[in-house]
Amino acid sequence: MNAPVRCVSSAGAPGQRARALAERVYVKLQILGTRQVRLHRGMLLTYPYPVRNGYGVRGVLVGVYTINTRLEWIEEDLSALLGDSGCMILRR
Repeated sequence: MNAPVRCVSSAGAPGQRARALAERVYVKLQILGTRQVRLHRGMLLTYPYPVRNGYGVRGVLVGVYTINTRLEWIEEDLSALLGDSGCMILRR
């Protein structure tokens, strides 16, 4: 689930990457249930929700999603985050 982030100046790439990551988060939600998604040190992290005290609070909060969350909503959140930073997330 973790993917490194690199800043680039490509116009269309962040939207495509956001879609791919949204699909990965969506599948994880269907398997594991409600998750908190955060971007920390170049990695997209997911934590169970609600989190224990002091656990899962690092990084920028992308959102908290349930199994009823639509794929498009996750994609919009990731696009906004990646679009604001000018960064894209790379797959290894």
